[in-house]
Amino acid sequence: MAGWLEQLGHEDAINRLTFIHVAGSKGKGSTCAYIDSLLRAHSKRTGYPAKTGLYTSPHLIDETERIRISGHPISHDLFAKYAWEVIDALSMNPEQMPSGDNGPGFLQSMFLISLHAFVAEKVDVAVIEVHTGGRFCATNFIQHPAITAITTLLLDHTPELGNDIESVTWHKAGIFKKGASAFSTNQVPEAMKVLEDEARKEQVNLEVVGTLDNLRNVSGFNSAVQRQNFSLAWRVCTALLSPQRQHLNDEDIHTAVAQVDWPGRFQVLSRKGISWYLDVAHSAPCIDEPVKWYKRSSQTQDNITRIVVFAHIANPRRRDGAKLLTQLVEAIQCISIVPDYVFLTKDKTEDVPALLEKYKAICDGALTSQVEIEPSVQKVLDRIEAIEQQSQNVHVLVTGSVFLVGDVLRLLDYEIN
Repeated sequence: MAGWLEQLGHEDAINRLTFIHVAGSKGKGSTCAYIDSLLRAHSKRTGYPAKTGLYTSPHLIDETERIRISGHPISHDLFAKYAWEVIDALSMNPEQMPSGDNGPGFLQSMFLISLHAFVAEKVDVAVIEVHTGGRFCATNFIQHPAITAITTLLLDHTPELGNDIESVTWHKAGIFKKGASAFSTNQVPEAMKVLEDEARKEQVNLEVVGTLDNLRNVSGFNSAVQRQNFSLAWRVCTALLSPQRQHLNDEDIHTAVAQVDWPGRFQVLSRKGISWYLDVAHSAPCIDEPVKWYKRSSQTQDNITRIVVFAHIANPRRRDGAKLLTQLVEAIQCISIVPDYVFLTKDKTEDVPALLEKYKAICDGALTSQVEIEPSVQKVLDRIEAIEQQSQNVHVLVTGSVFLVGDVLRLLDYEIN
């Protein structure tokens, strides 16, 4: 990364940027969005920081979501401009760009474009989400971040990060840097010990952040997880601002919660008389959260037709879709909310009938719901619209992969602000 940035002529400019680097297994994207929103709320009141940059992954609908300037996804025109400038500077053939053989791979390219954009747009603070892991991530070229933060750690991405929580944590803790403040949410003891050991090696003072008590009175949170992520974001921002004798006040907190735009995470939409509850939950330890939220959000209404939509194509090198679905079914059973329909579909273009039949067997063996397989997300939406014609209150929980939630948002004509 350093060599490519040198080719772009940005080595000195990058070193002048203020970076906040965030890793974790769960909630790191949301935490980054909250950090960005809090800084923008503070900026409205005080003028600092004048401009923020936010880099996250993956995207839901469009690649431009990954790069935000002061809260807004970069325009398609600017994205194309900066992408071509990176390609030209590195003498890259566009067809070779994602290959990783003759230049940066896709994620490296996206990160390079984001840094190029942040320099060109003259952002003051750049909030960076780690791709996977941390220690060997392309984003970890940042040698002098102002602050590093670790969100909830889980056993995830095991082919890359290892088969135990200690190994996963070691990878995440790789973002700690001497001279940078470090913060973490509460972790299981095994993970916390590794974080403390790695912080000690880097001569870093690691602070554990709990959930702020006063957030119980702040509207806009749909789960305890969101309050936890916001609390970490708040602590990161106070650490960034305090050396300048600046601080966040209650107005900043309320503004930040109200203005944050992070679709696909505990999101509710209403379209054509149908209430859509959307939450990306692509690891087994996370899947019970959207089910609990779905029940809380809709249990006050009567005569509801409940529908669950799930898609997650199994990839042995990434995540086990069958395990995830089994956990989802168990969560549904635990809170005694049985959907009338369960729709299973593909989240990519692969033809996977055997896998979907396996998914159907998991549901049929545990739920009394009408379980159906549909060949595409569009077909699922068509079926739901047909059901709505015969029912009054239709509430749909969409959960599973990023691809599924992104496709549903796209087909519902949702625009990322």
